[in-house]
Amino acid sequence: MNKLVSVIVPAYNCELYIDKCIQSILNQSYKNLELILIDDASTDDTYSICEKYRTLDLRVIVIRTECQKGSIFARKLGVEASNGDYITFVDADDWIDIETIQKFVNYMLYGYDFISTGLVYEYADGSKKLYKLEDREYQDTATKEECMKKMVSCEGGTYDICPSSCAKCYKRDFLIKCLSQVCNNVTYGEDAVTTLLCISNASKFRCYSDIYYHYLQRNDSKQHTIERTDLCNILVQVYTMRDILYNSISIDKTCQKKLNENLFQRLISIENKLLEKNNLRLPVFYFHPIEYLFNKRIVIYGAGDVGKDYYAQITKYTTCTITHWIDRNWNKITIPWCKLEPLSVLINDDYDVIVIAVKTIKIANEIKYELVSNKIDPEKIIWNVPKKIGEFAMNE
Repeated sequence: MNKLVSVIVPAYNCELYIDKCIQSILNQSYKNLELILIDDASTDDTYSICEKYRTLDLRVIVIRTECQKGSIFARKLGVEASNGDYITFVDADDWIDIETIQKFVNYMLYGYDFISTGLVYEYADGSKKLYKLEDREYQDTATKEECMKKMVSCEGGTYDICPSSCAKCYKRDFLIKCLSQVCNNVTYGEDAVTTLLCISNASKFRCYSDIYYHYLQRNDSKQHTIERTDLCNILVQVYTMRDILYNSISIDKTCQKKLNENLFQRLISIENKLLEKNNLRLPVFYFHPIEYLFNKRIVIYGAGDVGKDYYAQITKYTTCTITHWIDRNWNKITIPWCKLEPLSVLINDDYDVIVIAVKTIKIANEIKYELVSNKIDPEKIIWNVPKKIGEFAMNE
């Protein structure tokens, strides 16, 4: 069946990236599509680039807002203007593989309300990171509840489904119903709210392990330029997610605890984005039991959030001595209060323990393999699940 697919691209000040995005869509092997470009009052040449493609291809529709309204408003505007049987979203700085829409149509013909695929993170230095989902169908209440709970708690640092609204394809009428429940003032985490609503409302949906979507990681994107007003938006987002879950599924005390922890952690995360401007940070993670490190010469491996918090924690104890702080990207990360070093500094050096400072056991095992391959004594390597400040027991 020759289904019409509406591809909606919200755009704001993306003149450097939107050409590649548009070309990846118009060059799809599946031709029965319309491209709806929503320019959210850009102040650069984004709108003129959109207009250029409108004159070149009859499948292109361009809509421009009078003032900046935000991503969720732009998406709703695009959905309202759409004519397709199916809808998919692409962010203006991302791109998709040439077979993407054909694959989406093939998947949707099985009668799903929506489908989700993985994506690949594209970094400025040319490196990539795959976000691959497990092939799985969801249609009974139990599996949907499991998917939503895991998404809210992010147990193990992974999701069953990617929270992003992109890398997905939706039935148009189904998406309209879900988006009608999302407030326009949810401007941080709106994707997660939308995805939770889709899971809750779907009769059946499916995740595929295939990856067609390329997600550009930009240092100047919205996620890296958070303002203090976002503290209010993050509260709206988390409480909206909580209400969705409370109204959709039975919530036990374990899930209530996870929701409260999630709220706390997200607020800390936003505050740290603001504090980073002054090279400050509120601790989130801590090593336990700290007594294990007393009277030891310690090497910390990992300079992410866990590593920074471990460093701050361990240096408070006079009985602990940090001899080195290493990271595989030591030459790309700047930490004002400490110099990072490469793994090679450990050759012929004395230390008692290497503390792997990462969140998940999967990454920890990868690092341990790297260390052992470099002739590090495995008996000196330790990884414990990082404890989180704010992990508290619910009152009976």
